[in-house]
Order: sequence, then structure tokens, then C-alpha cells
Amino acid sequence: MRQVAPLAALAALAVALVAVGPALAQNLSDREANQLRQQLAEAVQKGEWGRVADLIPDLARANDKKTWDQLVNVVERAPAGTDCPTALRAAAQVMPDRRVQDAVKKTATRSKSAEVRRQLTLHVAAQQDWTTLIELMGDKDEQVASTAAWRLVDGRVEAAVEPMLALMERLDRTHDGIWDVLRNGLGTLLGQRLESAVEYRSKWAMVKEAGGLTSVQPAREEVEARPDGEMRSGVRLFGRAIECTRIVFILDVSGSMTAIDPQPRQQPSGSTARGGGESQGEQPRGKNRLERAQDELKSVLSNLPASTKVNIITYSSPHSIQVWRPGEAGRPELHAMSEANKREACAFVDRFQANGTTATDLALQRAFDVDGARCFYLLSDGFATHDGTTQTPTADILAVIDAHKDRRVTIHTLGFIGADREMMIEVARHTGGKYSDIR
Repeated sequence: MRQVAPLAALAALAVALVAVGPALAQNLSDREANQLRQQLAEAVQKGEWGRVADLIPDLARANDKKTWDQLVNVVERAPAGTDCPTALRAAAQVMPDRRVQDAVKKTATRSKSAEVRRQLTLHVAAQQDWTTLIELMGDKDEQVASTAAWRLVDGRVEAAVEPMLALMERLDRTHDGIWDVLRNGLGTLLGQRLESAVEYRSKWAMVKEAGGLTSVQPAREEVEARPDGEMRSGVRLFGRAIECTRIVFILDVSGSMTAIDPQPRQQPSGSTARGGGESQGEQPRGKNRLERAQDELKSVLSNLPASTKVNIITYSSPHSIQVWRPGEAGRPELHAMSEANKREACAFVDRFQANGTTATDLALQRAFDVDGARCFYLLSDGFATHDGTTQTPTADILAVIDAHKDRRVTIHTLGFIGADREMMIEVARHTGGKYSDIR
């Protein structure tokens, strides 16, 4: 169970809130600021954290460092799962005082709360404070570090390349932490996706000689995956290289997954199959789509490095979404692929049963609940629908993704025969992922 601040501590905090000196308000009078302090103190003492979150941006209009420090103190004591960290980010946006913004930067890098650091990383990014973002790439919380790295990539910040290379060099052996983010981010910056910091450092030397990042031409977008365009990897899902180390596998287990598809032709030795999603060789006759997906997913899980972290979601009808490990209080997490976890995950895969409809939007929503996920692999064979009759609009599915755009999750999609290919390509394109046919 998550720990809530003891009543005695809350009472002491409430007294401290009221005791803060007069506000140096631009938008609040002293009287208004003191009234809000009193209301906030009472809400904290009662443990009314929703009310606390509502009051934080209002009191932030006092716009002085003492108020900021007090708000940070309140938010760091709030139980996990409240909206208080998000409210603190909103407060930072309405406190332009230079001393406050200096304090915001320190809070972003030093707060004891990972959720506070996550939210303030977004604020720092909006301010284009590249120096602080470079520092945040080394944060122990991977979501903070990942967010910082991607915002630097988006800003094409040349000063970030050397720190990214140095960090990737430290992670090259284990591929742990944000290694995959650095690999993909450097590939975007330098115009070519490579496998190691050594290769990227050589590429960076050539880019600098050519004039720096302004000389780099954006890589050609390839929404549909091809074998010759993928990263080198020994682990593949229906022929697709696994290109991420923090993964949620999302599998459609609707009733249509019991269908048996025509067998793919045997390719001549040494030839390349058409379409990036084709499996290697023929599937054994008689296996349906679900059985094929189970075999492929178990093979992937069994061969992933121990440093890779995973969760698995199956979905069909709206009330039939299952998570391999739902997590404490319904908050799923990723789990390292130790031998014990591999066995447990494969046992979960073995229990899949096909029935019901295809609530793709709800499955994605649940996947976004998984803390720390950086990419999804979505496998489906049909059109998104809750009732089997009315198709879920692609715009509704993209709206689910957009609601979590700050997470920068890449969604790779793989479709069996009969899948809504257009929707799955659009989902991949919308998130920087790729689509593959499953033959």
C-alpha cells in the first residue's frame, strides 16, 4: 500500500503554510494570497488532495520564491497518483519572477519526487532551457531522462550531441537505461540510425566537418518496415527487429484470431521475403492466428536480454482487457526479463483465449498506464470496434495517443490478414513507428 503523510506531519505543514510571509503579488493582493494559503492549509490537513491541486495554480499567482518553495513542499508530500505534480507544473508557468524560475530549475533536477521532476522537465523543455535538459538526461528516473533527451532532439540542440554520445558509451555494454532513446535520438539528429556510440561518434565527426547539424538532411520516412531498413537485432517478432528496451506488447485476442490464414510460400534460400512483417519460413500448418502470435511472442520473450523491461496486454471486448502484471493499486509497471519473469510471462501468453470484439482504443489507453513504457508493439487482425458492428474512428484512437503525447511513446503495428491496415499505418506514423504485414 502507498504511504500517506502522517496526520502530525500534515498538521505541521498546514501551520507552515499559514505562517509564510506576505506575498510579493502581482495578481494577488496580500489578503487574497493569505486566504488561499489558509484554504490550502486546511485542504492539506484534511488530506483533500484534489482540492490541493485546484488551489496550487491560484496561489502561484503570488509569484514569489517563498510561495514556490512552500508549494514544492506540499506537492512532495502528496500521495502518489494525485494531480498535485501536474498542478505544480501549471504553477511554474504563471510565476515568471526570475528567482522563482531559478528555483524551478533546481526543483526539476533535485526534487525527491520523480513525478515532480517529470512534470517540471516538461516545463523546462517549454522554456527551451537546453542546459538544464542536458543535465536531466542523466536523471535516475528513465522517464525524466527520456523526455529530456527527446526534447533536445526535437530542438536539434547541437550542444547535446556530445553528452548524448558520452551517455550512450556508458550504456553500450548493457543497453540499459535510455540507451534505445539515445540510439534513436542520435539517428534522428545525425540522419542515420546506427548501433553503437562508436559508430555515432564517427558519424558526428563527419557531420561536424560538413558544418554541423544544419548540414544534415532528414532521414526519409518509412512507415512500412522492410527487412533491409531495420536495425541489426537477434530478436524478432514476425520478422520485425525489436528496437526498444522498455516495451508493452499489445495483442488482439478477439474471436477472429481463431482463423487459419493461407500458408506463405517457401522462399528460395538466400532470398528476401516481400514485406517487413513476413515470418522466417512457413508457419506449421493448422495453427491459427492466435497460436502463431503466442509462439512468436514466447520466442521473443525467451530471447530478450535481461536488461529489457516488458509488460503484456491482451484485449478483445471493452471489459476483457488483461495485463500480465497489473501492478499495485492497478498501476502497471515494466519488469526486467529475468529467467523467472520470462517463464511467468510465457505462462501468461499460453493462457490466451480468443473471443469477443476489438477495443483497440481502450487497449492503448491501458498500455499508456504502464509506467516507463517507451514503445508498444500492437498486433491485431481486425477493425477496431466495441460492439462488433460500429467501427471505432481512427480519429478516436489517435485522440487516445495525443492525450499522452508528452510520453513520446513509439507505437509499432503489425497486422494479420483482415486488419485495418490504414488505421494501423496511421497509428504508427502518428508516433514515429512502423507498420508490418503478418503473412
